[in-house]
Amino acid sequence: MTVQNFDAVATPISTGMMLLEASAGTGKTFTITRVVLRLLLEGKASRLDRVLIVTFTKAATEELSLRIRATLRQAVDLLDGKPLADANKDADLQRICAGASAEAADRVRQALHDFDQAQILTLHSFCKSVLEDQAFESGMPFGVELLSDVRPQVEELAFDFWRRRFQGEEDAPLGRLAAIANWSCTDLVEDWRRVRSRAALRLAPEPMAFAEALAGWNQAVASCTSLLDEAFFALFAAVKGVQNLQKAGGKALHLRRLRDLPAGAGSLGLASILLFGSKPPEEWFGKSKPAKPLCAHPFFAACGDCARAAALLEHALRAEFFAAMDRGYRESMRAQASLGFDDLLLNLREALNSEASDSLIRAVRARFDAALIDEFQDTDPVQFEILQKLFAGKPMLLIGDPKQSIYGFRGADIFAYLQAKELASEAFGLGGNWRSHPRLVAALGHLFGGHLRPFLLRGLDFVPVQAMKPASDCLLTDGRPELCMFWLPRYVPDDKDKLRAWSKGQVRQRIPEEIAAECARLLRENPHLRPKDLAILIRSNSEAAPMQAALQAHGIPSVLSRAADVFHSEEAWELELLLRAMLSPMRLGSVGLALSTRILGWEAAALAELLKDEDGSLAMMQSFAEREQEWREHGVFYACEELFEAHVVRARLLSRPLGERSLTNLVHLMELLHSAERSEELSPEALLDWLARQRSEHPRGDESRELRLERDDEAVQILTVHASKGLEYEVLFCPSLWDGVDRDKESVLVHEDEELIYDFASGPLASEEGARRRRRARAERLAEDMRLVYVALTRAKSRCYLCWGVIGGKQHGGSENSALGWLFHLRDHQPHAGESLEDYVERGMASLKEGVPNWENEVKALIEGAGVEIGLETLDPEPRREREIWCPETSSSDQLKARTLSLAKGQLDCWRIASFSSLTASGLDEAEETLDHDAELLIEDAPAEGIFAFARGARPGTVLHAILERADLREPRSPQNLALVAAELEAAGLDRPGAHRGPLDPAETLMCLLERLGSTQIPALGFALGDLAPERCFAEWQFWLPLRPGAPRRIAAIYQEYARSELERRYGQRLQQLSEQELGGFLTGFVDLLFEHEGRMYVLDWKSNWLGNRPEAYGQAGMEQAMREHDYLLQSLLYQLAVARHLRTRVPDLDLEQALGGSCYVYLRGVDAGGQRGFFYERAAPELLLALEDELLGKAGARVIGVMS
Repeated sequence: MTVQNFDAVATPISTGMMLLEASAGTGKTFTITRVVLRLLLEGKASRLDRVLIVTFTKAATEELSLRIRATLRQAVDLLDGKPLADANKDADLQRICAGASAEAADRVRQALHDFDQAQILTLHSFCKSVLEDQAFESGMPFGVELLSDVRPQVEELAFDFWRRRFQGEEDAPLGRLAAIANWSCTDLVEDWRRVRSRAALRLAPEPMAFAEALAGWNQAVASCTSLLDEAFFALFAAVKGVQNLQKAGGKALHLRRLRDLPAGAGSLGLASILLFGSKPPEEWFGKSKPAKPLCAHPFFAACGDCARAAALLEHALRAEFFAAMDRGYRESMRAQASLGFDDLLLNLREALNSEASDSLIRAVRARFDAALIDEFQDTDPVQFEILQKLFAGKPMLLIGDPKQSIYGFRGADIFAYLQAKELASEAFGLGGNWRSHPRLVAALGHLFGGHLRPFLLRGLDFVPVQAMKPASDCLLTDGRPELCMFWLPRYVPDDKDKLRAWSKGQVRQRIPEEIAAECARLLRENPHLRPKDLAILIRSNSEAAPMQAALQAHGIPSVLSRAADVFHSEEAWELELLLRAMLSPMRLGSVGLALSTRILGWEAAALAELLKDEDGSLAMMQSFAEREQEWREHGVFYACEELFEAHVVRARLLSRPLGERSLTNLVHLMELLHSAERSEELSPEALLDWLARQRSEHPRGDESRELRLERDDEAVQILTVHASKGLEYEVLFCPSLWDGVDRDKESVLVHEDEELIYDFASGPLASEEGARRRRRARAERLAEDMRLVYVALTRAKSRCYLCWGVIGGKQHGGSENSALGWLFHLRDHQPHAGESLEDYVERGMASLKEGVPNWENEVKALIEGAGVEIGLETLDPEPRREREIWCPETSSSDQLKARTLSLAKGQLDCWRIASFSSLTASGLDEAEETLDHDAELLIEDAPAEGIFAFARGARPGTVLHAILERADLREPRSPQNLALVAAELEAAGLDRPGAHRGPLDPAETLMCLLERLGSTQIPALGFALGDLAPERCFAEWQFWLPLRPGAPRRIAAIYQEYARSELERRYGQRLQQLSEQELGGFLTGFVDLLFEHEGRMYVLDWKSNWLGNRPEAYGQAGMEQAMREHDYLLQSLLYQLAVARHLRTRVPDLDLEQALGGSCYVYLRGVDAGGQRGFFYERAAPELLLALEDELLGKAGARVIGVMS
């Protein structure tokens, strides 16, 4: 069928089934909104609620609702003569509305008025409404409850079946076989779920009746044991006689076990029979001359018969299970007056095939004038059958993109779409790409459009689209190509002389580092690009952790979006160990295992010492016993919180790479445990069993189990290709599209003559037909992989990176079995006349493997023939030697400030916990800061060298503070200081020169800084920091000041009254901007260093601010400007006030003039050996401190809470 271009304004909307193929980025939702408007204006729909609009997710229904409402709003304004905000952009609306009759305009106005009645539904919601509204015709009972999760009902039925079949005394031999052969009730449930909602499905091979299969098994075992009785000793001797048999002892052991079978101890013997029957005897004993008589013994043929009989019995059990589940599930749900989501579709389909179907179909057709089915490529035969029967003869527009049909694991069936394409009266396409850069559209068009059959299946073609987005909209300014490829050629290892392919492990170690480095370069060289504009698409969630670790090492934030099941995380396993230790606190082994987890974080040496210490071990066991008691009395959440607080879990996790991810998972798991404990009233023992079950299950569609985002602000997005569908990103990385189709499975679903076959013909049941179906299944998986490649590459707006080369194994997986291999190297692969899909694909993949030596030349030829530039960067297996750290600039123009909440006095409760930052944020027009007040005056006044070139931003500032918190300035060059500096730099990825802004040795630069700090006499103080006694220094001194209710602006009046210098007078005027909103509660903060010297207390604050690349920038004028603009003067005052209050609560009549030495702000980049730069000293007048104490804190004797460490 010819695919015509669809014009949202002019293409007639005819009666019958129309297909609209909407390629990626071509404006599918936009087109739907225009079609809805036209249906109303053209009178094909009398009301909006007579247009059915179906999509497949709730989120999609919400987006469609917003977009359709907005379009109707614009149309009403246009029809009422109001001008549009952007006439050029909305020219299509003007064309649609032009010449509309008054009656047509009224229909649009009424549609907007009645929009809440719009039928914009998921397919399941639509089926539910049909069943309920036409309850009599559909046979739907009243008062039915819709269940989002039917697993409890399914599992109860399945385990009832399993118990009936295997737990009677007469079934003991069968139960023994089930255990030995690893038959699993859980596996049967998964098989049943996989096929239950499928239409026209058939099991293959054709199952026997269970009784017949059981009789065949018993006969095969009897025959085998009879031969064994006769020939055991001869077989044993023959095995011993086989030379060079590495595992002869093992085989002899199996034969001894076989001898036990007639005596009644049959489990070991039965296991050996099935083992020997699983493959030909030549594979056990070899093909040597002595082995030939042994292999020809009829006993081994009898073992093969047993293995086949066991497989036939399992297959018969499967068929019996499916039938019992179908029958039992329907009866159970009917008795409970309940339905699951799949039941909605199946029950409606059944009703449409019943004798009452005519009246049901007439009722639905009378209710709707037209139907629009969005994301139709994700449908299946059951859904298509429902839609086809209900809307035949009505305008029905099926909208989707078959090239994006990637949800086969959820039941989506590309062949349902292809069937609809054959049946449709007309087929259309959208011809303009509004998403991607024109050169990226051209490059992808070359990759797919230049291929004879890129998507493998007949009827699924690539239709080129025209780029509609202006190139000027691109955020990238680095001048590189829009499509880039990392090429991984074969290489010669150092100790070899032959070319070798990259291993999967090498690629998965090397590529994350390369991508992280490229992300850092992109962010550095493209000023308008932010981390949130970048995305990395992965095939499976196991790829996420190394990718996040690589990004973190480069200083780039990232977030894992819509990822795996939280119960399958490492934290879930470790949390189970912790809970087991709580319930067995007197078992030192359990407690020790809990302590060794990453959650509690005990190192091996510390744990060994604890185990040696009897008193310490007893105390630890007692603490776990206390947690058990808390669990029983207050619940699991409370007990875990107490445990985590005792072991400082939060702080330690957050200090580690990916610690935020771990903490997010841990809190999520605790919430789920708490919810289950309360809702199901579980005891601690039952809750632990519940957690173990959750960890072993793999349910689908349960959003409560889905990993939560740890954060998503300004972070690179890491998500699976499946999760990315429908999204778009400025820059995209696709690191693992090279991976190939995995190995064959024991069972496969394949399409065959309009029938779906669930084939189990493998292993002992292997047959030529089964082998052909496995080749067919492999071809269908490769075709879906190609659609996955298309989805991935078309998410990019400005640039896309992919990875390709000779990678991985030859048998399964790897690039030689991949969709990219098909796309890049089989571009002219022509199918033969009448050739089946499996033969066509198998022939092509064989050619692909043979052509590996030519791959590099073929890739280069492909790039040269593109017509647009495609980037090609060749990588070698050696890891990158330099790591570039991305440090975000802190220019205020690039950041969005939080808005101040302006409410009248008294509208909010004034009690709160406040800090210096919250005081300034409430009113002052402060300069932007990074973490730990590492603000910068961004003036590039000279080339950066030495300390001026040291990296800027939050991470470097934190490193400097961490070092100075623990460094001993009395001996700056001590080994301890050197180790501290090296460890902190390495942990932050700042240990290499490439992480900084100019030439420097990072460690030596900081050691020189410590020397200057320790030896330089501070002019205003008369002593050096190296003179201080460690026992008189308190790092990170935290205070809590109880505040009287009142407005922060009171500070300004008092400050101005006691101002003594021009700087203080000018700053007093700035303080007038403080908020009038009342504030009460506590004022809290951390002083970097509180120290006592010669009877006086001093406040010191480290500042890593960059003020310029010259020493002069850190003179008095430069520091005064920074102190004023960043409100450090207010911070200094509050710190001194806290110290004064702290001292006066202990010595009420304290002379502040004698007791307080003032505050010193040390600008680390400017400290010089002469002490003339880098030290800003400020001392508040005692009268000012007393006045502020009186006004802010009161005289009621409230004490400051100071924490000295």
